[in-house]
Amino acid sequence: MKKIFVLTYFYVASFFASLAQEYPVKVFTTNDGLSQMQVNCVFKDSRGYIWAGTKYGFCKYNGEKFTRYKPIIGVLGTEIYKIAEDNKGVLYIASNEGACRFDGNSFEPIKGIKDVGGQFCIDNKNQVYVLKYNVLYKINSNDSLEVAKHLPFKHQYGSIIFDKFHNTLIAHVDSIGVVSFTEYSYKILFAEPKKGGNITTQLGKNGEIIIYHNYQNEQTYYILDNKGKVEAFLEIKDTLIQVRKTIPFNFPFSVKNVAYLLETNSFICKKLQNIPSFINAIQPCYTENGVWIGTEQGLIFIATNGFEYFNKKIAPYCWGLVEDKYQRHWLFNWLHPIKIWDGKKIDSTTAYYPIMNKKIHLRKEDKIDDKNKNTWYFGPIKDKWGNLWIPNGHGLLRYDYRQYQLFTPTKKDIATISLSVLEDPERNLILSGGQLSLNIFENKYPFKCTTGVGQVC
Repeated sequence: MKKIFVLTYFYVASFFASLAQEYPVKVFTTNDGLSQMQVNCVFKDSRGYIWAGTKYGFCKYNGEKFTRYKPIIGVLGTEIYKIAEDNKGVLYIASNEGACRFDGNSFEPIKGIKDVGGQFCIDNKNQVYVLKYNVLYKINSNDSLEVAKHLPFKHQYGSIIFDKFHNTLIAHVDSIGVVSFTEYSYKILFAEPKKGGNITTQLGKNGEIIIYHNYQNEQTYYILDNKGKVEAFLEIKDTLIQVRKTIPFNFPFSVKNVAYLLETNSFICKKLQNIPSFINAIQPCYTENGVWIGTEQGLIFIATNGFEYFNKKIAPYCWGLVEDKYQRHWLFNWLHPIKIWDGKKIDSTTAYYPIMNKKIHLRKEDKIDDKNKNTWYFGPIKDKWGNLWIPNGHGLLRYDYRQYQLFTPTKKDIATISLSVLEDPERNLILSGGQLSLNIFENKYPFKCTTGVGQVC
C-alpha cells in the first residue's frame, strides 16, 4: 500500500509539472564567456569560484563573468576532464595533456603523468589517487605514480571518489560492486547486480554518496547516508518515475532528454522547463544557492533558494493575487479564468460564470462571451471573515467557499465596473471603487449598497 501511495503522489506532481512554479534557471553559453558549449565537469573551490572544464577550454566564473585560460602544451590541455582541490587551495586538473596543478597564478605539470582521464581524487591528507587504465595509483612526492595496493581484488577499477565524512575512498570495482576502503580495510557497500549494467558514483550536497545503476531502460539511484546505509531512493523505468525515499538535498536527474529536480525531503519531482538535458554520470556541483550542471549545450545553474515563479503560460497577465483562508493562492489573469495554487498544483475554475450570466441578464446588458467575464482588476482582498472580494469589469465578485455572488451598484445608470476594493473592518464595510463612483457594501446579508457619484475634473 505504501508503494502505491508514493507512485500516485508522484503522478499528481508530475501531471501538473507544466502548471507548477518553476525555479530560476540560467544557461551559460559561449555568449556569456564560457570557453566552449560542451561541459565535461564543473567544480566549486574553497574561495567560492565556479570552475568549468569544457571540451575546448578551462574557465572560471566569479559570479559576474568568466575568465578563460589558454591551453599550455604539455601542461594544460584543450579538453578538461576533472577538477579537484587539496586542503591548501591548490587545484588539480586532468586534461588531454595529462595532469597539472594551479595555485591561482601559474600552472605546474605533474611530472610523468599522462592519460589520466577524469578519474582522480584527493583525500584529507592531500594524497592524490589516480585511476589509469583501470588501475589505482597514488602520486608520490616525486610526482610519479605508484600502485596503491589497497584492495585484494584482482579486478579493474571503474571510478574513484573520496568520502570526507567517513574518511574513506569509494570505488566501483568491476564484478564486485561499489566498495568503501582505506589502506587497512574495505567494505562492499553495493554488490554488483547479476543482471549487469553500468554503475557510477558521485557525491551529494552534504557528502552523501550517490550510486547510479543503469540497465537497459531501467535507472536506479541509491544513497549512502552518513550512517553507512545504502537505500534506493529513485527508480525510473522508461519514463515512469518512482520516488522510493526522500533525500536531504535537491537532486537533479534526466529522463529521455527531460530534466527534473527531486526536491529536498520531498516526493515531488519538478520538471525543469526550457533547459538542456544532461548526462546523469556527470557530477553536479552543489552550492548553498543552487546546483551547477554541465551539459552538451552549456553550463546550467538552478537557483534552488531563489524566487520560484509561474511562467507566462500560467500567469500571462496576472493583475491580482490573494491568499484564501486555506493558504491557497488565487491568481487573476486578464481575460483568463481564475487559477488556484495550493502549493503543489494549480487548477482553473469557471464556477462564477453562471452568476455572472444571471446578473448580466437581469441588468439587460448585451450578452458577453466567456473570455470577457474575466476582466479582473488590481487588489482582490480577503476580509476579516476569510471571504474573498474580487474586482471585475462586471462588478464586485464575492466568494465565501460555498457560492459566488456578484455585486453591482443599485442605480441602473452607474457603471458596474469594480476597479479596486478595500475593507473597513471596524464598520464592517466593503468599499469598491468604480467609474466615477464609490460603492459601499455592508459586509453582512443582504449586503446593502450605497453609491456615491463623483464628477469629471
